[in-house]
Amino acid sequence: MYVSLAARLAQDQPVAYFSTWANAFPVSREFAPGTGIENVERVDDPIAFMLDGKASHVICPDIYTNDLERLARQLEIPTFGSGAGNELETDRYALAAFLDSHGLDVIAQEELEGIDALGKYLQKNEDKYVKVSVFRGDMESFHHIKWSSTEVWFDDLKRRLGPLAQKMRFLVQDPISDALEIGIDTFVLSGQFAMPCMIGIERKDAGYFSWIGDEFPEQFLPIVRALSSYFKEADYNNFFSNEMRINKHGVFMTDATCRIPAPPGGVMMASIRNLSSVILKGAQPDYGKTKYLYEIVLKSDWVADHWLEVTYPTELFYAFHNYCKIDGKTWIIPHDSKYVEFGSALGWGATRAQAKERCIEAAKALEGYQVVFDASELDKAEEEATESGLVSAE
Repeated sequence: MYVSLAARLAQDQPVAYFSTWANAFPVSREFAPGTGIENVERVDDPIAFMLDGKASHVICPDIYTNDLERLARQLEIPTFGSGAGNELETDRYALAAFLDSHGLDVIAQEELEGIDALGKYLQKNEDKYVKVSVFRGDMESFHHIKWSSTEVWFDDLKRRLGPLAQKMRFLVQDPISDALEIGIDTFVLSGQFAMPCMIGIERKDAGYFSWIGDEFPEQFLPIVRALSSYFKEADYNNFFSNEMRINKHGVFMTDATCRIPAPPGGVMMASIRNLSSVILKGAQPDYGKTKYLYEIVLKSDWVADHWLEVTYPTELFYAFHNYCKIDGKTWIIPHDSKYVEFGSALGWGATRAQAKERCIEAAKALEGYQVVFDASELDKAEEEATESGLVSAE
């Protein structure tokens, strides 16, 4: 997902890049991410690379790499990663328990074991959100409205999970009505939230708008204090985002992102002038004169199953997932997840108009087969932010 981080860091120093490829039947495309990018060397055996003393630092921007992080730390290689702290993202039950233990608002929810228990529950209840931990490749969060429309989804899920369906644990949450969805987007460095930070509104799989904050809004502070205590114990050093929903009943933290968020990881990487120092030295991020940041999510149904070539002007800014360069051409590589959101167009600046215009210009300038985007989602995100009172209209 984060070839763009390697490409961004490679602007400052040589970078070695690894992504998982090994299984009993390797395919060639899994060796491609990160290849052909200037100042980036793809390596396919990171353990040997570390043991041979070639790594000055180890950077694990995604979850599920705890073994590599532990080895790097044992080898006394400076390491940037979420470590045990990623449990808040990978274990939704642990997140709920953490929030409850700190006296924070927790969404009303039920824990169910087995697909049959889930089916019986959904037949009797309406308007619920179904989630699982760890196995996001099996299913993303699903909004159950009523059984007559959910049944086909349920039957397909049961078929896909096979006999493991009866072992799967499901978390079923109540909706939070009339709520603003908002998040903190920054780094946690040695247990402390980096400042300044970004506070933003995401339009799911479509767009993102945020503003730079020198301090957290007062209603966020109980969550921030609790997370700071947790991350200090976990020796957390990584990007961090959370999702919160705010209404008249309270501030509910619904999810943790203990990795580069997508969005707004792309615009964070591109706009922070001292990104290498943040990651390698624990410096506070320097956004310069930037006050507002935007991302437009770029999609193509074609890339779900096919290599996608994209062309774009080099003076504009983008963040691509799972990509490489071959013979001077940029290629997005199809992935087993069948994702169609292959990257983002980016814009940032001292004014909203300047930043948004740059973002939309980049989205319009990129060319590729079946590429689509919706720039109007930026307007909707701005409207939500302004109505919240957390940022003023410009």
